[in-house]
Amino acid sequence: CCPSTTLRIGGGWVRDKLLNRYQVSPDIDFVLDNKSGIEFAKLVDNFLLAENKNGGTGGGQTKNECIITSTLKDYTDVAESQHLQTASLRIGDLDVDFNQCRFEKYKPNSRVPSEAGVASIVEDAFRRDLTINSLYYNLNSNQVEDWTEQGLRDLRFRNIRTPTAPLSTLLEDPLRILRAIRFSSQLSFSLDPTLKDAALDKRVKHSLQQKVSRERMGKEVDNIFKSADPRRGIQLFMETKLIDLVFPLQVGTLEEDKVSPFTADTFYQAGYDQLFRTQLLVSRIFTENEQSSQESLRFLWYAAFFKPLGQGAENMPSKNDSTSKAESIRSSELHRLLVKSLKQSVKDVREVESVINGACMLERSIRLYNRSSSLMQSLDPKDDSMIAVVKEKKAAQIRWLGYKMLQRIGPYWRESLILALSSSPENFAPLKAIDRYNELVCFSKNIVGLSGKILAMKPILNGEQIKQLLPGIDGKHFRKVLKAQERWQVEHYADRSAVARDQWMQDEVAQHLRTKFPHFQ
Repeated sequence: CCPSTTLRIGGGWVRDKLLNRYQVSPDIDFVLDNKSGIEFAKLVDNFLLAENKNGGTGGGQTKNECIITSTLKDYTDVAESQHLQTASLRIGDLDVDFNQCRFEKYKPNSRVPSEAGVASIVEDAFRRDLTINSLYYNLNSNQVEDWTEQGLRDLRFRNIRTPTAPLSTLLEDPLRILRAIRFSSQLSFSLDPTLKDAALDKRVKHSLQQKVSRERMGKEVDNIFKSADPRRGIQLFMETKLIDLVFPLQVGTLEEDKVSPFTADTFYQAGYDQLFRTQLLVSRIFTENEQSSQESLRFLWYAAFFKPLGQGAENMPSKNDSTSKAESIRSSELHRLLVKSLKQSVKDVREVESVINGACMLERSIRLYNRSSSLMQSLDPKDDSMIAVVKEKKAAQIRWLGYKMLQRIGPYWRESLILALSSSPENFAPLKAIDRYNELVCFSKNIVGLSGKILAMKPILNGEQIKQLLPGIDGKHFRKVLKAQERWQVEHYADRSAVARDQWMQDEVAQHLRTKFPHFQ
Protein backbone atom coordinates (compact mmCIF):
# COMPACT_ATOMS: atom_id res chain seq x y z
CA CYS A 1 0.00 0.00 0.00
CA CYS A 2 3.03 2.29 0.52
CA PRO A 3 5.79 1.09 -1.80
CA SER A 4 7.78 4.31 -1.34
CA THR A 5 7.80 4.09 2.47
CA THR A 6 10.71 2.50 4.30
CA LEU A 7 9.40 0.73 7.37
CA ARG A 8 11.70 0.04 10.31
CA ILE A 9 11.37 -1.29 13.84
CA GLY A 10 13.43 0.65 16.36
CA GLY A 11 14.23 0.68 20.07
CA GLY A 12 13.98 -2.04 22.68
CA TRP A 13 12.44 -4.76 20.52
CA VAL A 14 15.50 -4.80 18.22
CA ARG A 15 17.88 -4.70 21.19
CA ASP A 16 16.18 -7.63 22.94
CA LYS A 17 16.02 -9.72 19.77
CA LEU A 18 19.73 -9.24 19.13
CA LEU A 19 20.48 -10.18 22.74
CA ASN A 20 18.23 -13.24 22.37
CA ARG A 21 16.44 -12.30 25.57
CA TYR A 22 13.71 -14.60 26.80
CA GLN A 23 11.45 -11.64 27.55
CA VAL A 24 11.36 -9.40 24.50
CA SER A 25 9.91 -5.91 24.88
CA PRO A 26 6.12 -6.09 24.32
CA ASP A 27 6.18 -2.61 22.77
CA ILE A 28 7.00 -2.47 19.07
CA ASP A 29 8.09 0.91 17.74
CA PHE A 30 7.70 1.30 13.96
CA VAL A 31 9.61 4.16 12.38
CA LEU A 32 8.54 5.65 9.02
CA ASP A 33 10.56 7.85 6.72
CA ASN A 34 7.87 9.67 4.70
CA LYS A 35 4.50 9.21 6.41
CA SER A 36 3.13 10.34 9.75
CA GLY A 37 2.35 7.69 12.33
CA ILE A 38 -1.41 8.24 12.21
CA GLU A 39 -1.54 8.01 8.40
CA PHE A 40 0.23 4.68 8.34
CA ALA A 41 -1.64 3.27 11.35
CA LYS A 42 -4.97 3.93 9.62
CA LEU A 43 -3.76 1.99 6.60
CA VAL A 44 -2.75 -0.92 8.86
CA ASP A 45 -6.07 -0.76 10.69
CA ASN A 46 -8.05 -0.83 7.44
CA PHE A 47 -5.98 -3.77 6.20
CA LEU A 48 -6.59 -5.78 9.39
CA LEU A 49 -10.32 -5.01 9.31
CA ALA A 50 -10.47 -6.29 5.74
CA GLU A 51 -8.53 -9.41 6.77
CA ASN A 52 -10.95 -10.02 9.63
CA LYS A 53 -13.91 -9.61 7.33
CA ASN A 54 -12.46 -12.06 4.81
CA GLY A 55 -11.38 -14.53 7.45
CA GLY A 56 -7.65 -13.86 6.88
CA THR A 57 -5.51 -14.67 3.89
CA GLY A 58 -5.18 -18.25 5.04
CA GLY A 59 -8.91 -18.68 5.62
CA GLY A 60 -8.41 -18.86 9.41
CA GLN A 61 -10.82 -17.63 12.04
CA THR A 62 -8.39 -15.49 14.05
CA LYS A 63 -9.78 -12.06 14.76
CA ASN A 64 -7.46 -9.06 15.22
CA GLU A 65 -8.97 -6.51 17.56
CA CYS A 66 -7.39 -3.13 16.84
CA ILE A 67 -7.85 -0.08 19.00
CA ILE A 68 -6.33 2.89 17.23
CA THR A 69 -5.49 6.07 19.09
CA SER A 70 -3.61 9.17 18.03
CA THR A 71 -1.47 11.11 20.50
CA LEU A 72 1.17 13.78 20.17
CA LYS A 73 3.96 12.34 22.27
CA ASP A 74 5.11 15.09 24.65
CA TYR A 75 4.30 17.75 22.04
CA THR A 76 0.88 18.96 23.19
CA ASP A 77 1.99 22.61 23.14
CA VAL A 78 3.92 22.45 19.88
CA ALA A 79 1.36 23.37 17.24
CA GLU A 80 3.85 23.31 14.36
CA SER A 81 4.60 19.63 15.06
CA GLN A 82 1.08 18.23 14.83
CA HIS A 83 2.00 16.26 11.71
CA LEU A 84 4.47 14.21 13.79
CA GLN A 85 1.72 12.45 15.71
CA THR A 86 2.46 9.03 17.16
CA ALA A 87 -0.26 6.47 16.54
CA SER A 88 -0.69 3.67 19.05
CA LEU A 89 -2.28 0.48 17.80
CA ARG A 90 -3.35 -2.42 20.00
CA ILE A 91 -3.13 -5.72 18.09
CA GLY A 92 -3.90 -8.71 20.28
CA ASP A 93 -1.42 -8.54 23.19
CA LEU A 94 0.95 -6.19 21.39
CA ASP A 95 1.23 -2.42 21.78
CA VAL A 96 2.41 -1.04 18.46
CA ASP A 97 3.54 2.56 17.94
CA PHE A 98 4.02 4.26 14.57
CA ASN A 99 6.31 7.31 14.42
CA GLN A 100 7.83 9.37 11.67
CA CYS A 101 11.59 10.04 11.84
CA ARG A 102 12.10 13.26 13.77
CA PHE A 103 14.57 15.57 15.49
CA GLU A 104 13.98 17.18 18.90
CA LYS A 105 15.23 20.34 20.62
CA TYR A 106 14.84 21.22 24.29
CA LYS A 107 14.58 24.29 26.51
CA PRO A 108 16.82 24.41 29.59
CA ASN A 109 13.94 24.14 32.08
CA SER A 110 12.02 21.20 30.60
CA ARG A 111 12.63 17.66 29.37
CA VAL A 112 9.67 18.04 26.98
CA PRO A 113 10.91 18.97 23.48
CA SER A 114 10.21 22.60 22.61
CA GLU A 115 10.82 22.02 18.92
CA ALA A 116 10.47 18.97 16.68
CA GLY A 117 10.36 18.30 12.97
CA VAL A 118 10.70 15.72 10.23
CA ALA A 119 14.20 14.31 10.11
CA SER A 120 16.33 11.70 8.43
CA ILE A 121 16.81 8.24 9.91
CA VAL A 122 20.32 9.27 11.02
CA GLU A 123 18.96 12.24 12.98
CA ASP A 124 16.27 9.99 14.47
CA ALA A 125 18.96 7.56 15.65
CA PHE A 126 21.08 10.25 17.29
CA ARG A 127 18.13 11.78 19.17
CA ARG A 128 17.61 8.53 21.14
CA ASP A 129 18.74 8.01 24.72
CA LEU A 130 21.29 5.18 24.35
CA THR A 131 23.23 3.58 21.51
CA ILE A 132 21.78 0.14 22.29
CA ASN A 133 18.30 1.66 21.79
CA SER A 134 19.31 3.35 18.52
CA LEU A 135 19.33 0.20 16.39
CA TYR A 136 16.76 -0.46 13.67
CA TYR A 137 15.48 -3.47 11.81
CA ASN A 138 14.68 -2.48 8.22
CA LEU A 139 11.68 -4.53 7.05
CA ASN A 140 12.23 -3.51 3.43
CA SER A 141 15.82 -4.76 3.26
CA ASN A 142 15.59 -7.35 6.08
CA GLN A 143 18.73 -5.87 7.70
CA VAL A 144 19.76 -4.48 11.08
CA GLU A 145 20.90 -0.86 10.83
CA ASP A 146 23.30 0.89 13.20
CA TRP A 147 23.34 4.54 12.16
CA THR A 148 25.30 5.70 15.22
CA GLU A 149 27.97 3.08 14.39
CA GLN A 150 28.19 2.35 18.10
CA GLY A 151 25.09 0.32 18.97
CA LEU A 152 26.17 -3.12 17.79
CA ARG A 153 29.62 -2.71 19.31
CA ASP A 154 28.13 -1.64 22.63
CA LEU A 155 25.79 -4.64 22.60
CA ARG A 156 28.75 -6.94 21.96
CA PHE A 157 30.85 -5.41 24.75
CA ARG A 158 27.87 -4.94 27.11
CA ASN A 159 28.37 -1.20 27.35
CA ILE A 160 25.82 1.56 27.96
CA ARG A 161 26.48 5.00 26.50
CA THR A 162 24.67 7.85 24.77
CA PRO A 163 24.87 8.40 20.99
CA THR A 164 25.86 12.07 21.48
CA ALA A 165 27.92 13.93 24.11
CA PRO A 166 26.71 12.48 27.43
CA LEU A 167 26.58 15.69 29.47
CA SER A 168 24.44 17.62 26.98
CA THR A 169 22.25 14.53 26.52
CA LEU A 170 21.63 14.21 30.26
CA LEU A 171 21.00 17.93 30.72
CA GLU A 172 18.39 17.84 27.92
CA ASP A 173 16.54 14.95 29.53
CA PRO A 174 17.98 13.84 32.89
CA LEU A 175 15.62 10.86 33.01
CA ARG A 176 18.11 9.24 30.64
CA ILE A 177 20.58 8.56 33.47
CA LEU A 178 17.90 6.66 35.39
CA ARG A 179 17.07 4.69 32.27
CA ALA A 180 20.76 3.95 31.72
CA ILE A 181 21.08 2.62 35.28
CA ARG A 182 17.90 0.60 34.83
CA PHE A 183 19.17 -1.03 31.64
CA SER A 184 22.47 -1.74 33.39
CA SER A 185 20.53 -3.66 36.07
CA GLN A 186 18.27 -5.45 33.60
CA LEU A 187 20.96 -6.46 31.12
CA SER A 188 24.01 -6.69 33.42
CA PHE A 189 25.78 -4.09 31.26
CA SER A 190 28.41 -1.59 32.40
CA LEU A 191 27.94 2.16 32.38
CA ASP A 192 30.43 3.79 30.03
CA PRO A 193 33.01 5.87 31.98
CA THR A 194 32.13 9.00 29.97
CA LEU A 195 28.47 8.60 30.91
CA LYS A 196 29.32 8.00 34.57
CA ASP A 197 31.54 11.09 34.63
CA ALA A 198 28.78 13.20 33.07
CA ALA A 199 26.29 11.96 35.69
CA LEU A 200 28.61 13.27 38.43
CA ASP A 201 28.18 16.82 37.16
CA LYS A 202 26.12 18.71 39.76
CA ARG A 203 23.97 20.22 37.00
CA VAL A 204 22.66 16.75 36.10
CA LYS A 205 21.50 16.14 39.66
CA HIS A 206 19.87 19.56 39.79
CA SER A 207 18.23 18.99 36.40
CA LEU A 208 16.94 15.59 37.52
CA GLN A 209 15.41 17.17 40.59
CA GLN A 210 13.80 20.01 38.62
CA LYS A 211 12.64 18.25 35.45
CA VAL A 212 11.63 14.70 36.43
CA SER A 213 8.54 14.02 38.53
CA ARG A 214 8.74 11.74 41.55
CA GLU A 215 6.20 9.42 39.86
CA ARG A 216 8.44 9.00 36.82
CA MET A 217 11.48 8.55 39.01
CA GLY A 218 9.62 5.94 41.07
CA LYS A 219 8.72 4.00 37.93
CA GLU A 220 12.38 3.69 36.92
CA VAL A 221 13.40 2.71 40.47
CA ASP A 222 10.70 0.05 40.54
CA ASN A 223 11.94 -1.34 37.22
CA ILE A 224 15.38 -1.64 38.79
CA PHE A 225 13.96 -3.66 41.69
CA LYS A 226 12.15 -5.85 39.15
CA SER A 227 15.42 -6.50 37.32
CA ALA A 228 17.78 -9.44 37.57
CA ASP A 229 20.44 -7.42 39.41
CA PRO A 230 19.04 -4.53 41.50
CA ARG A 231 22.32 -4.46 43.46
CA ARG A 232 24.01 -3.07 40.35
CA GLY A 233 21.45 -0.27 40.19
CA ILE A 234 22.04 0.72 43.83
CA GLN A 235 25.79 0.61 43.26
CA LEU A 236 25.49 2.96 40.27
CA PHE A 237 23.25 5.33 42.23
CA MET A 238 26.02 5.55 44.84
CA GLU A 239 28.81 5.90 42.28
CA THR A 240 26.98 8.71 40.46
CA LYS A 241 26.06 10.35 43.81
CA LEU A 242 22.36 10.29 42.93
CA ILE A 243 21.41 7.91 45.73
CA ASP A 244 20.32 10.64 48.16
CA LEU A 245 18.11 12.23 45.51
CA VAL A 246 16.46 8.92 44.64
CA PHE A 247 16.13 7.82 48.28
CA PRO A 248 15.97 11.06 50.31
CA LEU A 249 16.36 9.85 53.89
CA GLN A 250 15.51 11.95 56.91
CA VAL A 251 18.75 11.59 58.83
CA GLY A 252 17.18 12.98 61.98
CA THR A 253 14.80 10.02 62.04
CA LEU A 254 17.70 7.59 61.80
CA GLU A 255 19.47 9.27 64.70
CA GLU A 256 16.37 9.86 66.82
CA ASP A 257 17.14 9.73 70.55
CA LYS A 258 20.73 8.84 69.54
CA VAL A 259 19.79 5.15 69.41
CA SER A 260 21.09 4.60 65.87
CA PRO A 261 24.67 5.23 64.77
CA PHE A 262 23.46 5.40 61.15
CA THR A 263 23.80 8.36 58.88
CA ALA A 264 22.32 8.40 55.39
CA ASP A 265 25.62 7.29 53.82
CA THR A 266 26.10 4.39 56.22
CA PHE A 267 22.51 3.29 55.58
CA TYR A 268 23.00 3.29 51.81
CA GLN A 269 26.14 1.18 52.20
CA ALA A 270 24.47 -1.20 54.67
CA GLY A 271 21.44 -1.55 52.36
CA TYR A 272 23.69 -2.28 49.41
CA ASP A 273 25.65 -4.89 51.41
CA GLN A 274 22.44 -6.55 52.60
CA LEU A 275 21.08 -6.64 49.05
CA PHE A 276 24.35 -8.13 47.78
CA ARG A 277 24.26 -10.96 50.35
CA THR A 278 20.59 -11.63 49.70
CA GLN A 279 21.04 -11.81 45.92
CA LEU A 280 23.96 -14.17 46.43
CA LEU A 281 21.83 -16.59 48.46
CA VAL A 282 18.89 -16.38 46.06
CA SER A 283 21.14 -17.23 43.10
CA ARG A 284 22.25 -20.39 44.92
CA ILE A 285 18.92 -21.41 46.49
CA PHE A 286 16.26 -20.75 43.86
CA THR A 287 17.05 -23.20 41.08
CA GLU A 288 14.85 -24.76 38.40
CA ASN A 289 13.44 -27.12 41.02
CA GLU A 290 12.67 -24.39 43.53
CA GLN A 291 11.79 -20.97 42.20
CA SER A 292 10.32 -17.75 43.50
CA SER A 293 7.94 -15.56 41.53
CA GLN A 294 9.12 -12.27 40.05
CA GLU A 295 6.76 -10.39 42.36
CA SER A 296 7.99 -12.07 45.55
CA LEU A 297 11.61 -11.45 44.48
CA ARG A 298 10.77 -7.78 43.93
CA PHE A 299 9.45 -7.56 47.49
CA LEU A 300 12.55 -9.37 48.74
CA TRP A 301 14.93 -6.94 46.96
CA TYR A 302 13.12 -3.95 48.43
CA ALA A 303 13.11 -5.61 51.87
CA ALA A 304 16.83 -6.38 51.70
CA PHE A 305 17.79 -2.81 50.79
CA PHE A 306 15.56 -1.18 53.40
CA LYS A 307 16.06 -3.66 56.26
CA PRO A 308 18.95 -1.65 57.81
CA LEU A 309 16.54 1.25 58.46
CA GLY A 310 16.30 1.58 62.23
CA GLN A 311 19.33 -0.64 62.79
CA GLY A 312 20.82 0.01 66.19
CA ALA A 313 17.40 0.61 67.75
CA GLU A 314 16.31 -3.03 67.94
CA ASN A 315 16.23 -3.21 71.73
CA MET A 316 14.62 0.16 72.39
CA PRO A 317 10.92 0.12 73.38
CA SER A 318 8.44 2.08 71.29
CA LYS A 319 5.13 3.70 72.10
CA ASN A 320 3.46 0.53 70.84
CA ASP A 321 4.61 -2.26 73.13
CA SER A 322 4.13 -4.86 70.38
CA THR A 323 6.76 -3.30 68.14
CA SER A 324 10.41 -2.41 68.63
CA LYS A 325 11.86 1.04 68.13
CA ALA A 326 13.62 -0.25 65.00
CA GLU A 327 10.37 -1.53 63.51
CA SER A 328 8.64 1.78 64.23
CA ILE A 329 11.43 3.81 62.58
CA ARG A 330 11.62 1.43 59.62
CA SER A 331 7.86 1.46 59.01
CA SER A 332 7.70 5.26 59.10
CA GLU A 333 10.63 5.70 56.71
CA LEU A 334 9.44 2.96 54.34
CA HIS A 335 6.08 4.64 53.88
CA ARG A 336 7.64 8.07 53.48
CA LEU A 337 10.24 6.90 50.96
CA LEU A 338 8.25 4.42 48.90
CA VAL A 339 4.71 5.82 49.08
CA LYS A 340 5.21 9.56 49.40
CA SER A 341 8.52 9.98 47.59
CA LEU A 342 8.57 7.21 44.97
CA LYS A 343 4.78 6.83 44.63
CA GLN A 344 4.62 3.06 45.16
CA SER A 345 1.36 1.52 46.33
CA VAL A 346 0.58 1.16 50.04
CA LYS A 347 -0.25 -2.49 49.44
CA ASP A 348 3.21 -3.22 48.01
CA VAL A 349 4.93 -1.41 50.88
CA ARG A 350 2.99 -3.53 53.37
CA GLU A 351 4.23 -6.67 51.61
CA VAL A 352 7.80 -5.38 51.86
CA GLU A 353 7.27 -4.69 55.56
CA SER A 354 5.92 -8.20 56.08
CA VAL A 355 9.08 -9.70 54.53
CA ILE A 356 11.31 -7.56 56.77
CA ASN A 357 9.31 -8.20 59.94
CA GLY A 358 9.19 -11.90 59.12
CA ALA A 359 12.98 -11.94 58.73
CA CYS A 360 13.44 -10.24 62.12
CA MET A 361 11.11 -12.79 63.71
CA LEU A 362 12.96 -15.67 62.07
CA GLU A 363 16.34 -14.30 63.16
CA ARG A 364 15.22 -14.64 66.78
CA SER A 365 13.81 -18.11 66.13
CA ILE A 366 17.01 -19.23 64.41
CA ARG A 367 19.02 -18.16 67.46
CA LEU A 368 16.74 -20.30 69.65
CA TYR A 369 17.02 -23.13 67.15
CA ASN A 370 20.81 -22.90 67.27
CA ARG A 371 20.84 -23.03 71.07
CA SER A 372 18.69 -26.15 71.09
CA SER A 373 20.35 -27.83 68.11
CA SER A 374 21.41 -30.86 70.15
CA LEU A 375 18.12 -32.49 69.18
CA MET A 376 18.88 -32.05 65.48
CA GLN A 377 22.47 -33.20 65.90
CA SER A 378 21.27 -36.41 67.53
CA LEU A 379 18.89 -37.10 64.66
CA ASP A 380 19.90 -39.49 61.92
CA PRO A 381 17.76 -38.66 58.86
CA LYS A 382 18.10 -42.29 57.74
CA ASP A 383 16.78 -43.61 61.04
CA ASP A 384 12.99 -43.78 60.70
CA SER A 385 12.58 -44.76 64.33
CA MET A 386 14.36 -41.60 65.50
CA ILE A 387 12.16 -39.43 63.31
CA ALA A 388 9.13 -41.24 64.69
CA VAL A 389 10.23 -40.45 68.25
CA VAL A 390 10.66 -36.78 67.42
CA LYS A 391 7.26 -36.71 65.75
CA GLU A 392 5.62 -38.38 68.71
CA LYS A 393 7.11 -36.13 71.38
CA LYS A 394 7.94 -32.80 69.77
CA ALA A 395 6.51 -32.41 66.27
CA ALA A 396 2.97 -31.43 67.24
CA GLN A 397 4.12 -28.65 69.55
CA ILE A 398 6.73 -27.40 67.06
CA ARG A 399 4.16 -27.51 64.26
CA TRP A 400 1.76 -25.34 66.26
CA LEU A 401 4.45 -22.79 67.10
CA GLY A 402 5.63 -22.80 63.50
CA TYR A 403 2.07 -22.42 62.24
CA LYS A 404 1.50 -19.34 64.40
CA MET A 405 4.76 -17.89 63.14
CA LEU A 406 3.87 -18.56 59.49
CA GLN A 407 0.53 -16.87 60.08
CA ARG A 408 2.31 -13.75 61.26
CA ILE A 409 4.96 -13.82 58.53
CA GLY A 410 2.57 -14.60 55.69
CA PRO A 411 3.08 -16.24 52.28
CA TYR A 412 6.60 -14.85 51.76
CA TRP A 413 8.14 -16.90 54.58
CA ARG A 414 10.83 -18.35 52.30
CA GLU A 415 11.91 -14.87 51.27
CA SER A 416 11.92 -13.82 54.94
CA LEU A 417 14.05 -16.85 55.81
CA ILE A 418 16.62 -15.97 53.13
CA LEU A 419 16.69 -12.37 54.36
CA ALA A 420 17.18 -13.56 57.94
CA LEU A 421 20.05 -15.85 56.98
CA SER A 422 21.80 -13.06 55.08
CA SER A 423 21.42 -10.42 57.81
CA SER A 424 24.57 -11.07 59.80
CA PRO A 425 27.52 -9.54 57.90
CA GLU A 426 30.06 -10.61 60.53
CA ASN A 427 29.20 -14.31 60.37
CA PHE A 428 27.90 -14.52 56.80
CA ALA A 429 29.17 -17.58 54.94
CA PRO A 430 27.16 -18.36 51.79
CA LEU A 431 27.59 -22.13 51.82
CA LYS A 432 26.78 -22.35 55.52
CA ALA A 433 23.71 -20.13 55.05
CA ILE A 434 22.49 -22.30 52.16
CA ASP A 435 22.96 -25.45 54.25
CA ARG A 436 21.04 -23.84 57.11
CA TYR A 437 18.22 -22.80 54.76
CA ASN A 438 17.88 -26.35 53.41
CA GLU A 439 18.12 -27.78 56.91
CA LEU A 440 15.35 -25.54 58.26
CA VAL A 441 13.06 -26.13 55.28
CA CYS A 442 13.68 -29.88 55.53
CA PHE A 443 13.03 -29.85 59.28
CA SER A 444 9.79 -27.90 58.78
CA LYS A 445 8.48 -30.09 55.98
CA ASN A 446 9.76 -33.60 56.62
CA ILE A 447 10.08 -33.81 60.39
CA VAL A 448 7.25 -31.65 61.76
CA GLY A 449 5.06 -31.73 58.62
CA LEU A 450 4.82 -27.96 58.31
CA SER A 451 4.26 -26.56 54.83
CA GLY A 452 2.72 -23.57 53.13
CA LYS A 453 -0.45 -25.61 52.50
CA ILE A 454 -1.25 -25.63 56.18
CA LEU A 455 -1.93 -21.88 56.04
CA ALA A 456 -4.82 -22.52 53.62
CA MET A 457 -6.32 -25.16 55.91
CA LYS A 458 -10.06 -24.77 56.53
CA PRO A 459 -11.78 -25.52 59.87
CA ILE A 460 -12.97 -29.12 60.12
CA LEU A 461 -16.22 -28.18 61.89
CA ASN A 462 -18.10 -25.03 60.95
CA GLY A 463 -20.08 -22.88 63.37
CA GLU A 464 -23.34 -24.80 63.02
CA GLN A 465 -21.61 -28.14 63.55
CA ILE A 466 -19.91 -26.85 66.68
CA LYS A 467 -23.24 -25.63 68.08
CA GLN A 468 -24.75 -29.06 67.48
CA LEU A 469 -21.75 -30.71 69.13
CA LEU A 470 -21.69 -28.27 72.09
CA PRO A 471 -25.26 -26.95 72.42
CA GLY A 472 -24.45 -25.06 75.61
CA ILE A 473 -21.72 -22.91 74.04
CA ASP A 474 -22.18 -19.14 74.35
CA GLY A 475 -20.69 -16.33 72.29
CA LYS A 476 -18.16 -15.47 74.99
CA HIS A 477 -16.46 -18.88 74.76
CA PHE A 478 -17.03 -19.63 71.09
CA ARG A 479 -13.66 -18.15 70.06
CA LYS A 480 -11.85 -20.42 72.56
CA VAL A 481 -13.51 -23.46 71.01
CA LEU A 482 -12.49 -22.35 67.51
CA LYS A 483 -8.91 -21.79 68.67
CA ALA A 484 -8.83 -25.22 70.35
CA GLN A 485 -10.08 -26.83 67.13
CA GLU A 486 -7.48 -24.92 65.09
CA ARG A 487 -4.63 -26.00 67.35
CA TRP A 488 -5.71 -29.65 67.39
CA GLN A 489 -6.10 -29.60 63.61
CA VAL A 490 -2.60 -28.16 63.10
CA GLU A 491 -0.95 -30.52 65.57
CA HIS A 492 -2.49 -33.56 63.86
CA TYR A 493 -2.26 -32.26 60.28
CA ALA A 494 0.28 -34.86 59.13
CA ASP A 495 -1.07 -37.87 61.03
CA ARG A 496 -3.10 -39.39 58.19
CA SER A 497 -2.97 -39.66 54.42
CA ALA A 498 -4.94 -37.13 52.41
CA VAL A 499 -7.58 -39.76 51.54
CA ALA A 500 -8.24 -40.88 55.09
CA ARG A 501 -7.60 -37.55 56.81
CA ASP A 502 -10.93 -35.74 56.42
CA GLN A 503 -13.32 -38.22 58.05
CA TRP A 504 -10.79 -39.31 60.65
CA MET A 505 -10.04 -35.73 61.68
CA GLN A 506 -13.72 -34.82 61.86
CA ASP A 507 -14.43 -37.69 64.29
CA GLU A 508 -11.29 -37.05 66.32
CA VAL A 509 -11.69 -33.28 66.64
CA ALA A 510 -15.30 -33.76 67.75
CA GLN A 511 -14.12 -36.10 70.50
CA HIS A 512 -11.34 -33.68 71.45
CA LEU A 513 -13.76 -30.76 71.83
CA ARG A 514 -16.22 -32.85 73.89
CA THR A 515 -13.37 -33.80 76.21
CA LYS A 516 -11.95 -30.27 76.47
CA PHE A 517 -15.32 -28.50 76.90
CA PRO A 518 -17.58 -31.01 78.70
CA HIS A 519 -19.60 -28.27 80.43
CA PHE A 520 -21.00 -27.05 77.09
CA GLN A 521 -22.54 -30.42 76.08
